[in-house]
Amino acid sequence: MFKLHSLRQSRQLAFALLIICVLAIGFHYGNWRIVNLNHSKAAVAPFGFSFDNRPFSGLVYRQDNRGQLTRLAFVLRGHLHLWEAQWYNSGQIRELSQYSYGLEHGPQKTWFQNGSPKSYSIYNQGKRIGESWSWYENGAVKNFALHNDGEEFIIRSFTSTDKPFHNYIHTEDGHIGLKGDRTCDPASFSRR
Repeated sequence: MFKLHSLRQSRQLAFALLIICVLAIGFHYGNWRIVNLNHSKAAVAPFGFSFDNRPFSGLVYRQDNRGQLTRLAFVLRGHLHLWEAQWYNSGQIRELSQYSYGLEHGPQKTWFQNGSPKSYSIYNQGKRIGESWSWYENGAVKNFALHNDGEEFIIRSFTSTDKPFHNYIHTEDGHIGLKGDRTCDPASFSRR
């Protein structure tokens, strides 16, 4: 299994290994293809991926004008499936996401161009579950939320200088805590 730094350091190696995997899967299941999204017959539309106006299964990739890989994903019947990786033109990983038949499913991670983390969430069939985090480029926490079946129920947000901005819990009666530009003490909650 690849570690994150391996993908960051060698997207061409990752691409070569995935081509081997797709060829092996295609040999077993038949009718899989490898499609360059820069090709004139390839299309990405709201309904999914197509080649020659037909949804397909296989591996899709996109390259920049220098031939460097900027996007790599598995597609099943026109929908993202398993995982997708995207890179900045510099070669730095931008996004690593997992999918199940077109729905986000599993960890979703993004990074800033300088390599510092930008966001982290976990999805279950398209709905956020558990913790989600986002950061400012300087590494300070921007948001923290807890989710249950796609609904946020605890929110904490901070300014880029680490001062609390939001600090509340959703309840059936509204929310408890502070929202917005009021002075917010993260250790105390008041009913609003």
